[in-house]
Amino acid sequence: MLLTKTTYRHSVIILFLFSHIISSAQKNNSSGSPLKEGIYYAYDNKYSQYYKYIVKGDEQVEYNLDKGDTTYYKINYLKNGAYTLKYQSSTDKKTASHLNLLNNHLIAYEIVSATNNYFVYRIYLDQIPDSKAESRYLAMDTMWMKEPPRLPRQILFGELTENLSYLKKHFKDTSGYAIVYFYRPGKFMAKLNEYYVYGENNLVYWARNSTRYAIKVFREGPFNLNAKSGNTESKLVLDVKRGRKYYVQCLIHHKVSKATPELQLVAEAEGREGYESS
Repeated sequence: MLLTKTTYRHSVIILFLFSHIISSAQKNNSSGSPLKEGIYYAYDNKYSQYYKYIVKGDEQVEYNLDKGDTTYYKINYLKNGAYTLKYQSSTDKKTASHLNLLNNHLIAYEIVSATNNYFVYRIYLDQIPDSKAESRYLAMDTMWMKEPPRLPRQILFGELTENLSYLKKHFKDTSGYAIVYFYRPGKFMAKLNEYYVYGENNLVYWARNSTRYAIKVFREGPFNLNAKSGNTESKLVLDVKRGRKYYVQCLIHHKVSKATPELQLVAEAEGREGYESS
């Protein structure tokens, strides 16, 4: 069966809302972060949008340079250069679900690496986990100290919202995107274990027992998938072509003290049956 619409909708909102948000630390802050007050830039490759961030003290102002929206956050500095953001307000109109998530959760940031020109970070919901045995971040991306050159607008991927009857009539070799179907078959063993599946370092599927999900991928070429649980990582590379369908079976193997993931690309007939029965 499917997860409830509300549960999956919330996971999608978390992914697409939080994955572009970023912060930097104030001058001489106690967290030991290498980041300073100033102006920073980011490019959201999923939506092909550019952002500008102004950080001063414990406040961050986020500007969407394509849509013109402004969002305000409060920064809390943690140890080892980490920090969290707390939503304050925004000029754009958000849905009730968006506001509920923003008002009731923190966005936590872990600095992966930093240079004089950029830094790489991971985003988590509420807090950074202590264990590295599993991948639990929502996204991993790069922040630049100077505005990067503008790239041709091309959205990487998005939620599949078209219904089945529409796809049967209109999804063809000439379509402007590919469809990637993810599913985890229902099994008794390790049924309570779950893991995150990432596409190009962005959360795309929450692999819980007997669930399914689908995305549209707009960019042709290699699409890198990975999942990590029980200190074991599974990787899969799709050679994406527009107008094609890909079925990814997300398995979990129960072992003595842990459960490990496995991502498999399966044939369309097998994948369609597995997806529809999950």
